Amino acid sequence: MAHNVWHGVELLGLELMELPLLPPMGNGRFARDGLYNLACHWRQVNYVAKDGALIYPKDDETEEYVDKSGCYNLINGKFQKEDSFLGYVFIFGGPGGSCDH
Repeated sequence: MAHNVWHGVELLGLELMELPLLPPMGNGRFARDGLYNLACHWRQVNYVAKDGALIYPKDDETEEYVDKSGCYNLINGKFQKEDSFLGYVFIFGGPGGSCDH
């Protein structure tokens, strides 16, 4: 079984200024603020099989992890059967700031 990891990462040199702040991710809005068009998102997430076919991940093949939930969040929209524009979608983002968790 293959393992894939998708990341959303923001880096900024604030440690040089000794500020314990993390920058916004995406457009700076939490995914819970709205649908895919109101936060950052990846749509049509899939992988390529040995035969070249594009395959969407199965809903039980993915796991969500957010290490700074006070600053960022993630919604795994999974496969949107009724919406061929989205396909398999992740919605993520957040304002950043001072995050202790």
